[in-house]
Amino acid sequence: MEMKKGYKMTEMGTIPEDWEIVRVNDLLELLTDFEANGSFEKTAQNVRVFNHEEYAWYVRATDLENSTPLSKLKYVNESTYRFLKKTSLFGGELLITKRGEIGKVYLFQERTHFATLGPNLYLLKLNQKVLPYYLFLYFVSNTGNKILRKNDASTTLGALYKDDVKSMPVPLPPTLTEQRAIATALSDVDRLLSACDQLIAKKKAIKQGAMQELLTGRRRLEGFEGEWRDWKVGAIGYTYSGLTGKTKEDFDRGDGRYITFLNVMNNVRIDINILESVNVNVGEHQNTAQVGDLFFNTSSETPGEVGMCAVLLEDVSQVYLNSFCFGFRLHEGIEIEPIYLAYYFRSSVGRNAFFSLAQGATRYNLSKSNFNNITLNLPQLDEQHAIAQILTDMDAEIAALEQQRDKYKAVKAGMMQELLTGKTRLI
Repeated sequence: MEMKKGYKMTEMGTIPEDWEIVRVNDLLELLTDFEANGSFEKTAQNVRVFNHEEYAWYVRATDLENSTPLSKLKYVNESTYRFLKKTSLFGGELLITKRGEIGKVYLFQERTHFATLGPNLYLLKLNQKVLPYYLFLYFVSNTGNKILRKNDASTTLGALYKDDVKSMPVPLPPTLTEQRAIATALSDVDRLLSACDQLIAKKKAIKQGAMQELLTGRRRLEGFEGEWRDWKVGAIGYTYSGLTGKTKEDFDRGDGRYITFLNVMNNVRIDINILESVNVNVGEHQNTAQVGDLFFNTSSETPGEVGMCAVLLEDVSQVYLNSFCFGFRLHEGIEIEPIYLAYYFRSSVGRNAFFSLAQGATRYNLSKSNFNNITLNLPQLDEQHAIAQILTDMDAEIAALEQQRDKYKAVKAGMMQELLTGKTRLI
């Protein structure tokens, strides 16, 4: 294959002739970590961490992984900050997780003289050959991240060694100007993503507020009046179990399809595009799901996630339910809208009801008898329809925004592949 003019072949593939492959070590002033401040005994004696505001921020791996706001970080006092001087943060450093889920990279951008590093992170202080944001982009690109993660030195607990980080190859443009142009182009896409995320969060908050008001009758839609009626769950329908008697060999094969646990947990409406295969023999007794059925998970590690509800709104033949959930089918002639119930049970009202019923200590469970004793206060059917339609429209708007965000992510991934390898040049 003929080489494109102005390009050369390297260990990392084709790059522009004026680019070079450098090692991370060539871009460092310093690479250090928490342990560099002293022995375990010394750190135990000298490090004091506070929940309230003190002299300096104390940045840990868990804070970065959970996107903890700066205002919620833990603190250290001045003497601890001085003791941890080798891992002081001033802004513009890269931080890399070195244990557990290794290879996660963060750019510490806050300009400050009062922050220091916690355990399980490598601190990369960079020299003038590279822009911190450019190197960050390379680390989080598909190419850079794969190289980082393949250096996992342990088969049980992830471990990333300093020498592995230092020896990583980086395709580097010859000038800071070109690095800055690449970083600016990608940061523009990041701003689009951030704006989209903020809008999605706002729309979700509006929807939650609407659910709280409309599903409790605090706000009535125009044209609807009359008292709401109490219904006992056990009087409006009946429960049935998911798949039983199945072994590992029965799954991922066969003509049957089943609704997964996550499909119930993550959706108001069952997504029929992600049903999975299961083998159900002729004559085998298993409960099949029908349009309008509601599904609930019976167990969770937290009481707030017990009884998450989803509804099947599309007619699918030979579809079953996973064994960790149960189904609920309304009696014939009951004037209750299934999608309304799904929204109700996922609202704060429904969540509070299930929270009070969750039983257990380390894992929480929901009994069907307790479920059947729940009392629902519901409007007439036409008002249920109207409320459900408003919430459905809100969901559709959020879904459209999430699809737009996914498109932006795909655009960014393509741009990173082009710009960080020099296939497309901006100057």
